Amino acid sequence: MKKTGLLLILLALIIALIPAYAATTTGRGDEVARNGGLAAFMNSTGSIYISGQSTPMNQTPAKGVLSIDAYRIVFFATNGDLMSISLDTNQETVLTKDAAAACVANDSVYYISKTDSKKLIRCDIDSGKTQTVLTATENLNRVYSSASGVIAAQVSNSGAYIQDAVSGKFIAYNGDIA
Repeated sequence: MKKTGLLLILLALIIALIPAYAATTTGRGDEVARNGGLAAFMNSTGSIYISGQSTPMNQTPAKGVLSIDAYRIVFFATNGDLMSISLDTNQETVLTKDAAAACVANDSVYYISKTDSKKLIRCDIDSGKTQTVLTATENLNRVYSSASGVIAAQVSNSGAYIQDAVSGKFIAYNGDIA
């Protein structure tokens, strides 16, 4: 009995220490986003709460939470907009109305364009400036941040693109993605 309890505690500690890589691999958000000791939770009405707060952080109803860090929460609104909330001011900002799927990496949001699903666009969260970082050969349907970098997967398992750690450019990747 002691061994089982000890193993459960050890397992809980290991899970708590795993970084928040690829919390969602669809890029459409989840009900919970975690990053270290921070967590953002979405309820059934689309209100987002953070640990230790009893009032919702957002005014615009959420469809899915992408990420939380020490400065902001990034989420999809029910109207389809990709938005952020400043944790300092509770101010909401529309990052784009064109995101079909997205992930957050290094103070940037990478998103697949709704209007051209072959395009992966990078949006600097602080400045709002956008730039197309990839035009794929096939439509993209998933984007996520991993320990290897940002990965954009094409439809029907027809390949993927992975961000090169040195140049920051996206290169074709045909191997298995964990």
